Amino acid sequence: MRKSGVRIAVLCLALGVTGVMAQSAEALDLTGNWTGTWVCVGFDGAKFVDSNKTSTLALTQVGAAVYAKMDGGNFTYNGSVIANTLRPDELGEVALTECDTDNLPTLGAEGELMRAKVKVNLTGSVAVFKATSIIEGPDATPFVGSCKYAYRRIDQTNPNLTPCP
Repeated sequence: MRKSGVRIAVLCLALGVTGVMAQSAEALDLTGNWTGTWVCVGFDGAKFVDSNKTSTLALTQVGAAVYAKMDGGNFTYNGSVIANTLRPDELGEVALTECDTDNLPTLGAEGELMRAKVKVNLTGSVAVFKATSIIEGPDATPFVGSCKYAYRRIDQTNPNLTPCP
């Protein structure tokens, strides 16, 4: 915590103000079902492009933890959200790791690391998820690449996802 944050916390306690410092990732709620697109550009011995213009994304957020399934569960992720300190209800970023990611790129399972910027309006009715990722393929069909994602939340129904093992 920055020194100024400590000063604010002490001042709030002295004034009897509660809840001011509780600006955690819990304020930014990404839970729900999303639709959007993705495009991946990669190399598997030759350049390739893959895309999905009707992609789905389901997110369950528990505190700062985020669990995700993309395209009906073809891709599953664990991650965490960090709320913007100035606008914690509206802005933040998410880090996601595909569940099959291992420490041997192209020698084990397919893997992906993703960074997303998220924006939610104050009522939660409009939310945007834009991400970039690095992907790598398994030893049977090795490849490397990067992907761009863009989603809009269509509802706030909790898909009740759980962490991947």
